[in-house]
Amino acid sequence: MLKNRILFLDTETTGLIPGYHDAIQIAGIIEENNNIIDEFKYKSRPFNPENIDDESLKINGFTKSELLFFPDSEHTIECLIFKLRPFIIEKNILFAGQKTFFDLFFMQALFQKSKYEECRAFNIMQIAHNATMDLKTLTLLAIIQGHKIKSNSLADVCEYLGVKNEKPHDALSDLRATRECFKKFEVVLKNQNVRWWQK
Repeated sequence: MLKNRILFLDTETTGLIPGYHDAIQIAGIIEENNNIIDEFKYKSRPFNPENIDDESLKINGFTKSELLFFPDSEHTIECLIFKLRPFIIEKNILFAGQKTFFDLFFMQALFQKSKYEECRAFNIMQIAHNATMDLKTLTLLAIIQGHKIKSNSLADVCEYLGVKNEKPHDALSDLRATRECFKKFEVVLKNQNVRWWQK
């Protein structure tokens, strides 16, 4: 049985290596009993601008100069912890996303870079290892079941399912599209009697 709270997460980053590269945009959608109860999107000035991968900027559309004027990372960390703390304490939330562990690792790395011990001690991975859903994995399952999806990229999944992504590579827009894809896949795979999630 699914947990009744789901936190959909997405990040935009300065590269692919958590800790070396930084999360620069973090978005979340909190769902309870299939209803959205909150959405958020924060920008974060990179801790290590010298490590920015130019290829990542081509994808997310930001420039290095824009990133330097993003909100202070410590403020972003405080906002995220304020949002997430109640769910982490209760341990009653399921994490979901297009590439869930990638996003979780970048968020944890962001917390670890804080100058404040309390923020560094905040461990989002504590309950994530046994409470996650991943759209990439779900897409591969659908492909195995015979669905003719070009790849497990978000763009190809959206195209296959008829989901519109208003602003690709904006964290919140990607997340809204990801959530809609989950909902459509849930119906499709249930109709095929495929059990795609087990607590």
